[in-house]
Amino acid sequence: MYSFTPAESWTSEAFWFWFVADRETRAALDAVEDAAVSLHQLAADADWQAQGVRALHMLLVELRARAEAVIAELRVREWEITRAGAS
Repeated sequence: MYSFTPAESWTSEAFWFWFVADRETRAALDAVEDAAVSLHQLAADADWQAQGVRALHMLLVELRARAEAVIAELRVREWEITRAGAS
């Protein structure tokens, strides 16, 4: 690591090293902050989609159960009609 604290006074080379290090550190910080914001948004979006898919799945299961109940009722009615027609 370089020491950025000048011993006595700033030389142009020491100032340049400090300037470059400061600029690159700020650029890295900006990049990481942008990535963190993007990751937060992606996590929120993924959670929403997962909840939406889970909700859709639960709805489909419920609708399937309702359809099976209606089918069972219709089969009973079909049997009753068939039996009534056979008598």
